[in-house]
Formats: sequence, structure tokens, C-alpha cells
Amino acid sequence: MKAPHFLLAFCLFVSLVSITKAVVAPKSDRTSFSVRESDDSYQISATYDPDKTRKVQSYLDEYLTRSGDASFKNAQIDATMTLNDKTIFYIKSSPGNLLIKFDKKRNSEKALARFKKLAEKLRETLTDK
Repeated sequence: MKAPHFLLAFCLFVSLVSITKAVVAPKSDRTSFSVRESDDSYQISATYDPDKTRKVQSYLDEYLTRSGDASFKNAQIDATMTLNDKTIFYIKSSPGNLLIKFDKKRNSEKALARFKKLAEKLRETLTDK
């Protein structure tokens, strides 16, 4: 009678250890960064260590906002935004995840240059390259 209980307890222990290791994967394994550009759009997407979220939000503020624009710090966003300079873009941001879609036809070359600088800085920070 004790053997089935021991076997059940052992199986539960192994299952819990396996699940814990799967959920707590190494942070570096979760980092990805990509930029896609076409004639009509520019897109930045990233998955990263949530501990770097404040740094990402600081870069968003530094490269995208000007006086009077809303700050990205401490914000989770899923919206189409219009900045004071009339730059329009879609952003979905949460700790460890970022997606930005920029429509080239609706925005200026100057605004696109800001997004490209942002992408370069984020790539350096998130991929350590």
C-alpha cells in the first residue's frame, strides 16, 4: 500500500520540477528582436527580459516623445497613438514585449528616422550587440 503512495508522490514531484523549469526558462532564451521594412511600413518587434522594461520605456520616451507628449514610462499600451508632431503609429507594449507598427505613407521621413534610431538603440540594448 505504501508503494503506490510513494510512486504517486514521486510522480507529482517530478511533474512540479519539470513545470517549474519550463516556466522559469533562462531570461536570455526569451530575447528576440526584429525589424521589418517594406515600401509602406516599418515594424519593430521585441521579446526581452522583463527586467529591461524600464530601459525600453526610457528609449521610447527619448526617441519618440517631445514636450507635451504622453510618457511611455510605467505604461502598458495597446493603441494607435498620435504624437504632438502628428506622427501616427500603433504600439503594443507590456513588460518583456514590444510591437510598433509605423505607416510610412501617413508619416514624415523625419519621424521614420526617429523610429529607425530607436530600433538601433533597442537592438543594441536587448541583444547586447
